Amino acid sequence: MKAKVVICGDTSRIDSFLTTMIMKDPSVAGIVLPVESETENSDTALSALVTAAHLCQQFSLTVGKNEDLASADVVVIALERPQIAAEDMLTYVQGIMPKFRKLVNSVIENGFKGKILISAPFDELLVYFAWRFSGLPQTQLLG
Repeated sequence: MKAKVVICGDTSRIDSFLTTMIMKDPSVAGIVLPVESETENSDTALSALVTAAHLCQQFSLTVGKNEDLASADVVVIALERPQIAAEDMLTYVQGIMPKFRKLVNSVIENGFKGKILISAPFDELLVYFAWRFSGLPQTQLLG
């Protein structure tokens, strides 16, 4: 049985993550949640990745909905924003915190009970906040 992995977050980070998954071809059923502020270019890129995933023997990829979170084994929260050269960790994390908190809350509100993998700069700090926001055991949060 394939592990069910839901991927959500920023388009550029999702694209990088899915490209790696397609190249590695793991036995995973990937479900990507569309980005709210999705542009036509990001929609085209996502469609291209879904098409490329059809060439994989084991990896499958579909576009899903928040309801898919309830039955997922793993959720990948992939966030990124441009970092200013002199910006420190705290300032960077404060910049992505509103979107991060919204994603974590959405994941929990939709009945998710599995593991959360955070793919973002300064993930060690975001794992702590995910633990505080979600109420999940620390053993279910990875960064």
